[in-house]
Amino acid sequence: MALPSDRRTGNACAQEQYLYNHLVSLAQTEMPEAAIRKLRLLFVEGMGYPDPAVIGALDKVVMDPESARDFNYFLNRCCHIFINRWQTWSCEGQLVAELVHLFSAPPTRLGLESHRGRSLRRLRELVQGFVGSEQYQALFHLVNLQEADRNPSAVLHLPLGKTIRRYPYLYQHCLVSEGSPPEHLVVIQQLQSQVQHKFEVDLSKYITYRTRQGQILPPGIDLRPVTNPTLLPDSELGLALEQFAGRVDGVHTHRDLAEVFLIHNHQIPFSKFKENIYQYLTEAVDPSYGRRNFNRSLAIHLKNSSPQSDQQLLDQHLMARTCSGLFNFLVVESQRQPNHFIFTDLVSNLGPTNTTGLLLKVVLVCRRVKPYLEKRMSILFNHYQTYTNSAVEWLVKCLQNMNLALTTNFGALNLSHLQWFH
Repeated sequence: MALPSDRRTGNACAQEQYLYNHLVSLAQTEMPEAAIRKLRLLFVEGMGYPDPAVIGALDKVVMDPESARDFNYFLNRCCHIFINRWQTWSCEGQLVAELVHLFSAPPTRLGLESHRGRSLRRLRELVQGFVGSEQYQALFHLVNLQEADRNPSAVLHLPLGKTIRRYPYLYQHCLVSEGSPPEHLVVIQQLQSQVQHKFEVDLSKYITYRTRQGQILPPGIDLRPVTNPTLLPDSELGLALEQFAGRVDGVHTHRDLAEVFLIHNHQIPFSKFKENIYQYLTEAVDPSYGRRNFNRSLAIHLKNSSPQSDQQLLDQHLMARTCSGLFNFLVVESQRQPNHFIFTDLVSNLGPTNTTGLLLKVVLVCRRVKPYLEKRMSILFNHYQTYTNSAVEWLVKCLQNMNLALTTNFGALNLSHLQWFH
């Protein structure tokens, strides 16, 4: 089993490797339920583990001066040893849930072994820190992915985090954390591809069904009902498809307009490009809203974007830097500073579909920043993950629209022959 490269050297690194090897053997020889019980003794209780040598190695790891920095990565790798092993089990989802939840349960053995008092206290502190880490959050999303919502009528009452399966474009940002084993990324990429393909097939079937509903069918031909694969009502789904796959100005699609923009902005001064992308974006904004404050704020943001490069000719690096900066401005600044007032203001005034169309215009100009846009959406998803879908309906509609925008412009779905939404 391949493990990521070690972040440390020396004795602590050797002890970590000893523990990895022990856990690989445990995963191979123990039934999952027994392995989970032993993991609880080892990491949560910190006491009662049957192998003193393993306890000794763990004590050395947690007492290492670098443990505060590296323990989350270490424990994350330990979890993935078992998750990777259990992928072939039919009850994998339940096993992963039990594994992840055991770290959030407090220890039941409150007494401390006198000769291990310091290391035991330190272990429990570090495990508590792990529960609040990015690595644990990714594991928790993995549980939500496998406990997918199966009843669309109940979705509005679920926490947003429970519905992550509906958004494959978030998988690599929500389910893979720093320090995750490389093979975990491969599994998530494969799962993302499978879920995305199924969504495209289901969407195509639904649009075909709605198209045929509007046609006169031969006698004796009955349509078999097909379920809307999105959380949008038909009226909003039709508008979204028209926006992202139709002719937004009666002649051109968003993709056409982006291609024209790129042709006219080849090898021009960077300052001129910033002026042109301002015009390109504000054309998609309702003038009455734009005049209030948005257009001015956008102009200031672009003016302050890499001003030292204004006299340079536009290149791919400047293009990518500008477009990723636009997503900071339009969506959310960062995970540490999740300010998103402009985004919520856009959604309130333009609606989720037109706001998503504005973001689509940017990513079509510079496709290299598509992962950056997905990351911005994952920050919002994580920020609101504990809210019910009904409490953040505006965000749910944005996430649904983004799924449609990316699917129709970057997926394999061909809607040119389907007429329902035109």
